[in-house]
Amino acid sequence: MILTPYVASLRIYEPLESFDFDSQLRWVETSESAPTIRQESENTIYNSISFNRWHSSQEGVHLIYSRGKKFVCPWSLKRRAILAMQKFNESTPSSITPFFVSPELASILSWDVIENNAVPHIISARWIIPPSWFTLFRIEERLITLQGTALTCIYRTDLAQAKVRGIETHKIVKRAFGVGSIESEIAELIDWLNMFDDDSLIELDYGGLAPFVEKTLRLNHGVGLLEDSSVNDVLASITALANGDGVSASKAYSRLLNRWRLIAQFEQAQ
Repeated sequence: MILTPYVASLRIYEPLESFDFDSQLRWVETSESAPTIRQESENTIYNSISFNRWHSSQEGVHLIYSRGKKFVCPWSLKRRAILAMQKFNESTPSSITPFFVSPELASILSWDVIENNAVPHIISARWIIPPSWFTLFRIEERLITLQGTALTCIYRTDLAQAKVRGIETHKIVKRAFGVGSIESEIAELIDWLNMFDDDSLIELDYGGLAPFVEKTLRLNHGVGLLEDSSVNDVLASITALANGDGVSASKAYSRLLNRWRLIAQFEQAQ
């Protein structure tokens, strides 16, 4: 059961040895089969209903084994809440923010920001996946699974490879459009990636959006998630831009946007 049904996530899994000794001791016994996604979701839902300092400070990890090594992705809710609060404050007039984030809540969330100076290993999106995320992956890196009624769609690749793809995309977009919102979105994503160990893994998890993508594509006479060509559409658009073919770039990008607009319509139906 996925408790945050409208959320997709981009996760960084760093090698266990990249963390401090105390963290390694806490996490070394974590099992790959532990229900960490559910644990994270339960804490997220709890805090959205009734904020609690203890729940917001919970620190767990998602874990995967690859290349004979253990990789972990901490899901600190406090770090992500702080990041969300900072973005909200930056985009909202200061006269309005106290109505949404009280001074007391802001103090609780940020009291240890300077001390820890920690970067969230997870960023999330609701109802639509930012196109910049798709630039980091290729279609052959996708894994779709169905266990009972739980449908999942995950892309996973080496962080070093993802960074090469992101940097190349940024160069092409900047050359085609100059400095602007699209370019800055990709630049911010690359800045985030640069915060982590190059030997890490990166994962795009459709999360609770997977069933909505499946349903949308089937309603439009498709075969469901297997037909989702979002990664290929973005790649086709970027490749066309690199070749100076603006028409083909626009067509590929329009296919992507039209698909995700249909998916986002479910938000209005809730």
